[in-house]
Amino acid sequence: MDLLLILQSKQSNKVTYVAHSAETDFSNRRPPFTEFGKKYQTYWERRKEIVLRQEVNNESYTIISYINRLVNQNIVEKAKNVKDDVN
Repeated sequence: MDLLLILQSKQSNKVTYVAHSAETDFSNRRPPFTEFGKKYQTYWERRKEIVLRQEVNNESYTIISYINRLVNQNIVEKAKNVKDDVN
């Protein structure tokens, strides 16, 4: 917030107002006991869970795709071997 104070001291009233509003909003987010603070904390906790869940899903998809390719290659090789055994 020190940067906002520096900017405030060298700018017009409009910029000072915007900087003060930003500082106030930031301060209101900090304490978790306010209604906004609780919602803000809950949002970020849920967001972390969602991101982790997406990463796990993506990794699962990659692994399943890899296993599927291996199984298909194995089936093709076995089919070729059966064909060669028949001839």
